[in-house]
Amino acid sequence: MAINSSLITQDNFRAAVADYCNRMTEPAVPGWPIRKFLNQLDRYYACYVLIGLFYAGDDDAPAATLSRLQAESRLSPRQTATLVQTLSTAGLIAVESDARDRRQKVLRPQPELIREVGRSCACFVAAFDRLTGQNLSRELERSPDALGRLIARSRSVIRQSDTVIAAFPRVFAAAGFDCGYQLLVGLMAGHYASGPTHRVLTYKAMAERFQVSPSHVANVIAHFRAHGIIAPEKSGAVRPDFREEFEQWCAAEMQHYAKLMA
Repeated sequence: MAINSSLITQDNFRAAVADYCNRMTEPAVPGWPIRKFLNQLDRYYACYVLIGLFYAGDDDAPAATLSRLQAESRLSPRQTATLVQTLSTAGLIAVESDARDRRQKVLRPQPELIREVGRSCACFVAAFDRLTGQNLSRELERSPDALGRLIARSRSVIRQSDTVIAAFPRVFAAAGFDCGYQLLVGLMAGHYASGPTHRVLTYKAMAERFQVSPSHVANVIAHFRAHGIIAPEKSGAVRPDFREEFEQWCAAEMQHYAKLMA
């Protein structure tokens, strides 16, 4: 996708990206480990699809059903059924009879699931606000339904073209590892760190923050090194060419969601 270069050329662009990274590495709320559950890309995408289906507003059929979720989520029938059962047991979705056809069961996402799945979307919109002086993120922070509708519009766009992340191969590769995107953002938060408001997390701290083992963090960091995200030496420094890719990814996401809110 064409990226609005005016975002990247702004003096405070990297500060906005750093703020995104800091927001994304904030501790999870106490309770059921929803963030750890969503750290696997397939589960996250399936939940994204579920929310998008629910808020799609189809007139001819109930949107968020088990069969439609399975058809679009890339999960197997067994994986889809397990996902729905887990989300239902955790109170993250409600399974309801459709008013038009009592035989159909609609999967209604609860606010906690919408907020967690839409967390990156909302943080990108907040970063866009910082750059443009707008206040688009206020509605998303106030209303889970507004965030759900944004996810639905995003799902519609990527079904017609492709995911935004597909254009950024190393970001996509990182997201494919279990907890990979969270660890990537934690690493980038440290890269941009400057002053008391910015966050530097050690590998041990990232393991605790993202509820994975220190050995898993080390394994993912090794993958980052192998995929050209960080330098081959053990300094762990982010490669300049990857920083450029990450910043272009952030600009593309800001643009994607802000356009959908227009």
